Amino acid sequence: MHRRITAIVATVLALCAGGADTPPGSRNFADRVVERPSVVYLKGFHAATQRGPTCNVYSTWMILRYYKHRITPSQIKKGAVGNEYKTSKFIEEKLREEDFCFLIYHPKQGTDFADVVKTCIDNGIPMQWGVNLKYAPDADASPSNPLRDAGHARVIWGYERDRKSGRMTKIIYGDSWGRGHLRKKVEVDEACHMTMSMSPIFPKDTDPKVVAKLMAIPGMIRNKEPAATDGKPAKKPRRKKPRKGR
Repeated sequence: MHRRITAIVATVLALCAGGADTPPGSRNFADRVVERPSVVYLKGFHAATQRGPTCNVYSTWMILRYYKHRITPSQIKKGAVGNEYKTSKFIEEKLREEDFCFLIYHPKQGTDFADVVKTCIDNGIPMQWGVNLKYAPDADASPSNPLRDAGHARVIWGYERDRKSGRMTKIIYGDSWGRGHLRKKVEVDEACHMTMSMSPIFPKDTDPKVVAKLMAIPGMIRNKEPAATDGKPAKKPRRKKPRKGR
């Protein structure tokens, strides 16, 4: 099992590097984790105010800024054809160009949502969080996208826990809707219900031991299919019915 995870980690880092020969380093972000009896969060997060329906771009920018990576939202969006920047596939490719990795996870109802959040945050790794605003309590808070049945990208950067049991009770997340939307909280069960995807984002030279912990989570994969996180969720293409012979 250990050898299998090691092989997967090596493959992920190689793919994130776009096939580069540069060996991975050992960057560790444990010093960014602030741990208190009732809360664990990542220091260094800043608010952002998106322009237009660009939450996918701005949530990515918030995460890259946390890593002190110099890039602007316009540079992230550059090269997109039409609304291509709304897909996770476009973001993944853009991050690869910047020497970052983008994983994707689709949680199931249960405890795995909290497990994924804890593993990432405890190791200094924030996540882009894709949600369906239809199930979000503050769906109407977006000034640029008032639609309720719509996809939206947020950033998970902390969580609250019970002092005695240590059980996670709420997650701490941020919207790219301005300064007042950086430190928001929601119950774990409610957060899981609105989730479409969870995507840990980290530099390709992150400590392989940390990457191994992420890849050890059952169901954690590299992104394969584009998924809209602004506007309505992407629909599956319709299959054409074969014509009947005359």
